[in-house]
Amino acid sequence: MTIEEFCRHLDNKLSEAGEQQACFDVITSMVGQAFRAATDEVAIFAVDGQSQMVSFLLPQKLRRAGKLPLSSHNALVVKTITENRPSLDNSFSSTPHVFVFEHFKLAVDSPPQPIQKIMSAPIVVDEHVAGVIQISRKGTTAESAGADFSASQLSALVCVSAAIAPHLSKLQ
Repeated sequence: MTIEEFCRHLDNKLSEAGEQQACFDVITSMVGQAFRAATDEVAIFAVDGQSQMVSFLLPQKLRRAGKLPLSSHNALVVKTITENRPSLDNSFSSTPHVFVFEHFKLAVDSPPQPIQKIMSAPIVVDEHVAGVIQISRKGTTAESAGADFSASQLSALVCVSAAIAPHLSKLQ
């Protein structure tokens, strides 16, 4: 299946999924499988232009964890929003970043692990960045986190973000 076919399939599944939880399930399942990421390694953020804040939509356990101001200089999500361009960092654990959210326990059976590698892409709605999708690889070391992300995977993530864009309002 090509990335274009996958994105059409994702769009169709999100259209069929009426309620918010069903949309979350589609995204975490399909996008997670496509990028070989665990459900807690798929993140979606929403931008509130009025309050100038960014908040988690996924993972759902981080929805109440707090918000980031758009003035946060070390936050990759903010950089993705302000620059309106995707990025890839296979040495993320050594890059200065906001890591407070990495300390939240998302799985019952395992301790929180640091993000080692990450891809980030803006979700554009009506020519404005309305959200961000990120795929990460977590682990105690870069090696244990899995394979590096590639430029072609980053391009695929941009396609995925476009498929999610028409459905972003259902996720909020």
